[in-house]
Amino acid sequence: MAKRQESRWAVVRNNVLGVLESLTLRIKECPTRLRMFAEERRITEVRFQPLLIQACTAVCEDGFIVFVNCGPDEVDAYQQEWLADDGAGSGLPARVRFSIAHEIAHTLFYSVAVAPPRPLIDVDHSAYRRRIDALCSRCAARLLIPTRFLQEAASERRITAPPEFIEMTELFRVSPECLLWRLRDSSVRPDSLGCIALVRQGRDGLQVVKWVVNPAIKGFFPQVRDKYEAGGDEGSSVNLLTDDPKLTMHGGSEKRVEEVKTITEPQGRASLRFLSACELLYRDPETYVVGMETLGSITYETR
Repeated sequence: MAKRQESRWAVVRNNVLGVLESLTLRIKECPTRLRMFAEERRITEVRFQPLLIQACTAVCEDGFIVFVNCGPDEVDAYQQEWLADDGAGSGLPARVRFSIAHEIAHTLFYSVAVAPPRPLIDVDHSAYRRRIDALCSRCAARLLIPTRFLQEAASERRITAPPEFIEMTELFRVSPECLLWRLRDSSVRPDSLGCIALVRQGRDGLQVVKWVVNPAIKGFFPQVRDKYEAGGDEGSSVNLLTDDPKLTMHGGSEKRVEEVKTITEPQGRASLRFLSACELLYRDPETYVVGMETLGSITYETR
């Protein structure tokens, strides 16, 4: 039974990614015009209203209805923005755009050639539910940030520089988390020997929410690296990246500082100088984009 489920999941997963690829190839500009794809996937209505969850999708006779969480005083403005002539919904908050893209992705698990839409897999089965939701988040990021546009935007910017990273989020109308998630899911990596991270104030101090690093220097951040390679990095202390007290996020007064990191390798003690920079994104909770770029090359102190 388990083998049959795995086989069925592999078939449906590949089908979903194939349909998504055909959708993203038709995107001509960014931000993505979400309403066009919603209509193509037979989403007849997007309703904005207070919910206990971020969003959900209901199957109806002629397609789907998507429900998106918002405050009571935001309903009219969000509905007007969604129905605006450009069809992009670019004025909607990044969180809302991601929720809509995520729900569009859920419709890829249905055949829309019949009425009502027919599921391609048992979407309520416990063996599939978590996988479906994770794949929908991945698809949502790809829909909002198509590969060729990501490559082009990254080639024109230093993505390890916080202001230029933030500029990319504004270009695609996505959150910093979504952009980092998309970078992790792509082959695009920082051109410079550096990294870019999202850092948030938590109960145990400043913690890394997500990061992307050039593979050549992951060894200088071993504890964060281990979580990265295990598939997640939430909860890593920002001190594992940088702990210079002069940095604004550590309560200092500087946005840019230089520091030297060292690790022990078989051939000796390796040292590398970094330029760390941070930009405050939100006050509540305190959230920063932190970029680190290397200055010079790795030096070795042989044993």
